[in-house]
Amino acid sequence: MALPFASLGIGLFPALALVILVAVGLPALFAAFVALALSAIVTGAMSEDAIADAADGLFGGTTPARRLEILKDSRHGTYGVLAIVLVTGLKAAALASMAADGPITAALAWLAAGIIARSGALYLPLALKPAKQDGAAAAAAGTLTRNAFVVGGVFALLLGMILAAPFVGL
Repeated sequence: MALPFASLGIGLFPALALVILVAVGLPALFAAFVALALSAIVTGAMSEDAIADAADGLFGGTTPARRLEILKDSRHGTYGVLAIVLVTGLKAAALASMAADGPITAALAWLAAGIIARSGALYLPLALKPAKQDGAAAAAAGTLTRNAFVVGGVFALLLGMILAAPFVGL
């Protein structure tokens, strides 16, 4: 239930950096890449690691057993590295495009998107069983209740609307 508020804290410093860098006259694309780098540092690059694991697992193996083996490997393969580059580039292009028109608007929309994305991602462990019954997701991650997910989702949507709706519409 607290994840939307934690997400706000996680995104505040990178969003503020975006605003400041554009305000001092740096190009919006440069500012977007710096802000994304700061975001990766703050989060330990967890979402970047996740997209790389997903790409390696989905496209790197031909059988379910091989895909699980790939996901257990801490190294990233070609698909994973390409996914990080493409997703980061697309995020930077989108953020720079918004920041060129208005850095505050871009920062608030980015904060809203991060809050909603992190909170919405919790639907997967709620709806799906772990890939392995003895894996980390089954043993150490804990159990998410539907009630906690719904309350957190409401908080996420409210924060998202407060931050972004005045600039991008409902």
